Amino acid sequence: MNKFTNDFGKNVQVPADSEQFKQIMYNLTLNLGIPSAEIMVDHLSTIPYSFAGFNKGENENYLEAWVNQDRLDEDQNIENCFNINPDRPMKFTVGSLFDNNDIPENTEFTFIICKISVGRSLVISHKKFMEMGGNLEKPPQGYDSIFVENEPNKKRSLLSYQYFLFSDTRVQPRFIIKFKLRLHLPEDAHIVECEGCRENAVVYCRNDKCYLCEDCDTKIHNDNTDQDKMRVLSKHERVPISEKHKNFGKCNFHPERDFEFYCENCDLPICVDCMVIGNHAGDNAKDHMTINIFEKYKETLHRCNQEDANLSKKKNLINTNINLIKERMKELEQCAKDLEQEIYKILKNTLKDLSVKFKKKITMLKSDLLELNRQNQEIEHVQEYIKEQSNQMPPVSFLKIFSSYQNYKKKLQEQKTTITEMQVQLKLDGKPIITTDSSHRNIDIEDSNREKKNVMDFSKNSIVNQITQKSTKFRSQLINKATKEELKGFNPFSSSINNAKSSLVPTNPSQMPSSYKDPNKEFRSGEMLEKPDQRSKIKKKIEDLLTGFEKKLEGFQVNSIATEAVQRSLYGIFAQNYHAFQEQVIPSVVEDTFKNVFKGSQILSDVNRIILYFNLPFYEYTDIPMPRKIFPVSQDYSIKAMLEAFEKKGLNLRQPNVIIMKVDKDLIVGGYASHGWSISEKKRGDDSCFLFNLKQNFRFTCVPGKKHYQETITKDGIKFGDTDLVIMNDFKVVTSEITGEHFIFGSHLLQNKLDSLIPDKKQFEPESVEVWSFNE
Repeated sequence: MNKFTNDFGKNVQVPADSEQFKQIMYNLTLNLGIPSAEIMVDHLSTIPYSFAGFNKGENENYLEAWVNQDRLDEDQNIENCFNINPDRPMKFTVGSLFDNNDIPENTEFTFIICKISVGRSLVISHKKFMEMGGNLEKPPQGYDSIFVENEPNKKRSLLSYQYFLFSDTRVQPRFIIKFKLRLHLPEDAHIVECEGCRENAVVYCRNDKCYLCEDCDTKIHNDNTDQDKMRVLSKHERVPISEKHKNFGKCNFHPERDFEFYCENCDLPICVDCMVIGNHAGDNAKDHMTINIFEKYKETLHRCNQEDANLSKKKNLINTNINLIKERMKELEQCAKDLEQEIYKILKNTLKDLSVKFKKKITMLKSDLLELNRQNQEIEHVQEYIKEQSNQMPPVSFLKIFSSYQNYKKKLQEQKTTITEMQVQLKLDGKPIITTDSSHRNIDIEDSNREKKNVMDFSKNSIVNQITQKSTKFRSQLINKATKEELKGFNPFSSSINNAKSSLVPTNPSQMPSSYKDPNKEFRSGEMLEKPDQRSKIKKKIEDLLTGFEKKLEGFQVNSIATEAVQRSLYGIFAQNYHAFQEQVIPSVVEDTFKNVFKGSQILSDVNRIILYFNLPFYEYTDIPMPRKIFPVSQDYSIKAMLEAFEKKGLNLRQPNVIIMKVDKDLIVGGYASHGWSISEKKRGDDSCFLFNLKQNFRFTCVPGKKHYQETITKDGIKFGDTDLVIMNDFKVVTSEITGEHFIFGSHLLQNKLDSLIPDKKQFEPESVEVWSFNE
């Protein structure tokens, strides 16, 4: 049994008369789907543990999931947040608590109520899930969870959504509840017998205070044999059984009295004695507003049956955008079909490229469709369900949950409603390569439409202010994970580490191809080779560089620290990404890339341009824009001018960029920033940032888990990490002291030997600086 199940003493009990308790009980009845069920709560408390790592994205939709304690493994508990990790995802059900309606009575259930952040969900079919045997791998970059569609043709009486989460940072256990169920027939399901003939009664006579079937009602109240009697009896008030006054029950304080009034201040039913001699009598009466309980019930029913204008508006907005997404999906599908015919005539490999891009976009749209459908269905379900509750629940119970229903509606109205803005056009761009807009952004469609009269035109307007800083979609999925080596008893100053460090730059140039000796001395950008045969020479030098690098790797043992260090160096990442790029494109595209990458740079050599480009943490190198120089401008080399360049071009939000600094001769250093630089939002940057030293082949990557990795210090100062790379006084004073807190090279063992971007030189002044962005 899990630790937390026997540790209730440390938890904080939720008072039964609190709004929080009422809301949780309402959510429980909603997830059970049985309005007439009697719920006996044995325990409800908050979770005392702190979950500081819980994801709190600004545009996240947070869902409530109830985890059945009986379905947890022995090593899963609240303290370790169910032991969730990428190799062991956990299923969370949003909605129905049970898979079917066969709910056992008088069985004690223990549930952990969690707040989960599903982010963007990758949608997979139930069939595919079954084919995989339920073994799910972590979703690709850009997705935070996996949503498994419900089994087709399987009818469900309740909403049920199955999400798989791969990180404990997306789960926040909040409450523990223990309860039992007792099932009752709905109040309107009881069969009432006629008091005249024992058949099923259909009406209730309020004058005679009796139940009658249709025949007995006619005989008694419409007896033609006695006209005088009939004139009197026919005036009796008879109503269908469903319209008979409800039984509101007995007073808790005066059990012999019926509930006849309702206190709107206390939100409780009371009897006559409560108003005469009880806690609502005398001087207390003026502080309580009371109303006839039947009138209160009728008023509440009326409010319940009225259409909610806000929810209706929300539904209309969702439906509008569902139709928009479906149209986009249709347009995308049609466009893909049309292009398919052309592509078959040109190149078979291009068809594969089309399929990849189509699936990438359709998956995003499907993810948006999932969330909008979920919100729409949830709204419809809550609206229908409250009607069922009003018909089937005892009046007092219904009155108790109505405020919770109101709160739940408010929560529905506040849910973020976002869709992805993207260009769905796919076209043949003069070559057998599929072109498409690779960017995608989340838009809160409610915020967007507040400023737009025409909902259908929202995608044509600027949404820059809607974009928030999120983790980059440009993650390097091409970097191999070095196999962990047993380091027990390993001397951090052993020769293996020194060998690893020295291996990063060729130590014996005579054994390497000529182009490997010093790529910085070959083909400065000012001498750019434009002709095809000259570009081929650059390609040849790159191939020689790779050959030399791979020969260098052959000298190390598999899984050694040296191998890991070399694989994480600039050349190592370049080799992996460049090989992957070659497999995706045709040779002419490779040469075109050589021509255009960092074109016009006065700092980078032609070989270094390629090495740096293929170190950028992009998802697919076939789909990214070419770098564009944005600084310096007009001979103004100040940091203020650089910040203004980002602000002026609208690049101060989610805009990757590279700062390149030439220190002397062939010594080139710098840093890749995942976000644009801004004076207003000083701290930003995710763990895709890195620092580099091109001459010595150093690549310092981020230590995961920090809140930010780049910062604008002042109008004339910026920095990466803490002291890792600090640029001050308009690029005139640059310092670097790498402590291993934010950035690290290779491994912690090697880090002891590399404490700055330029070894043994912690302060320098660059000769020249360039800043390149990747804005389309």
